[in-house]
Amino acid sequence: METNLHERLKEIIPDNLELTTQKKEEIISAAHDRFVQQQQPVKKHVWKPVAVGVSAFALTILLSYPFIEDIKEQLIVSQVTEQSYEEISIPGRSAETLFTAIFDDATNSFFYFEGGNIYSYAIDTQIETVEVKGELPISKILVNENWLVWMCEDKEDVFVKNRKTLEVKEFSTSSFIDLDDDILLTDNDNTHSGHTIYHMTNLRTNEIKQYKQSFDNSSVSQPIYQDNKLLIPKVVKKDGEEVVRFTLYDVGTAKEEQYELPFKGTLAIALTDQKIYASFKDGKSLETGYVDLVNGSYHKIDGKKAFSLAAYKNKLAINEFIPKEGKSQFRLYDVNDGSLTSLSDFKDVKFALTGPRFTKEGTLQFFGVNEKYISEDGTLEDKDEAVKLYLQRFQ
Repeated sequence: METNLHERLKEIIPDNLELTTQKKEEIISAAHDRFVQQQQPVKKHVWKPVAVGVSAFALTILLSYPFIEDIKEQLIVSQVTEQSYEEISIPGRSAETLFTAIFDDATNSFFYFEGGNIYSYAIDTQIETVEVKGELPISKILVNENWLVWMCEDKEDVFVKNRKTLEVKEFSTSSFIDLDDDILLTDNDNTHSGHTIYHMTNLRTNEIKQYKQSFDNSSVSQPIYQDNKLLIPKVVKKDGEEVVRFTLYDVGTAKEEQYELPFKGTLAIALTDQKIYASFKDGKSLETGYVDLVNGSYHKIDGKKAFSLAAYKNKLAINEFIPKEGKSQFRLYDVNDGSLTSLSDFKDVKFALTGPRFTKEGTLQFFGVNEKYISEDGTLEDKDEAVKLYLQRFQ
């Protein structure tokens, strides 16, 4: 099966980026950028062939920076220092399947889905296990050491599997958003009351807490739940001007704090270590920075224009645009009082890197796309080497 990225990109690029048709075509053409030659050996895990699942969303983020001119002829540079990382190949798995992969530190395994099935694959043993077998196509999953959570297409039901007891339970909701330890964050839009209700369900005790927020024409980015705190990013009108408003709700104390910044929107957000990192839209440009939750101050990270990012404590992984060079690259930094120290530039990786995500334990997961398998019409060929998974550990 082939993944038609051309059509998926057209559908997924959000309207609020205000792109022209020509600009969208330029974004799509970014998939044809050349890749650098492999320079250094890396630690590899080559897995046995298995049957095939993340949506093309991760690839879309890599290619959807709206302000790159003449990007078709540019080289997307993915530059790692000597720090060890793992390059994981899964022969027989399609790009669509691999893009759903989520890494679990506790079992050193990836979880991914295809059709109605969810699979795990243990790196140490190279054994694949069918975790869930069903008939309805699965649309999304979340996983941690204790829980496996999933939803099926066209159904407002969440399924939860206890990974210790193997018990499965089900409850109704519009969607789930985040999973942190035993707490699952879900949401429901109640058009009758005019509120979006966020539920935080303790999967072990079944206790439910809720946060109710009025919804209007403002743009809401995906909320984040972490360490008993709920972060809701929104774009609101204030004195006739758009501003970004972060609402941070402490579930334990029921206290709420708000932070407003003079930007038009956000592209990516991360909450970690008493900081809210974000890539902000400012007219036709981007700015990367963070809000210090200790004192409410904002810190701009000079020179960085991240169109995707992930953060864990003082580590920041970003896809950034380099204006002077006219190209983008994937890098990992250490952040200290707003200044950056490069930890890894992934110089020897020949694939275009995207989709950074940190696990709760601090392992960095990301994807690599082999651009030579992207055809003229934006279709990613179903080849074993089309997509690879990468891990970088810091323990």
